[in-house]
Amino acid sequence: MKKEVEALSKLSNKHIVKMYEYFPHPKSDKLVVLMEYLRGGELYEYWHRFPKRLMPENEAKEIVRQLLLAIDYCHAKKIIHRDLKF
Repeated sequence: MKKEVEALSKLSNKHIVKMYEYFPHPKSDKLVVLMEYLRGGELYEYWHRFPKRLMPENEAKEIVRQLLLAIDYCHAKKIIHRDLKF
């Protein structure tokens, strides 16, 4: 986990949530990660708001475009995301 947050801390792209800080939890072996607040919630929750999960094509196209730009940026930085899902 520490390796992943260290990689995230090196990224700066408008399509990737910003990570501000991370530190060990004082009373457990967990890692606390402070990240940018994104109004609107997670993409999965957003998708569930559409009747029968049918998002308008133009909107889906824009989301996929932004995801691909973020992935391309990560790959250019020699970072591969191992758990992409929707």
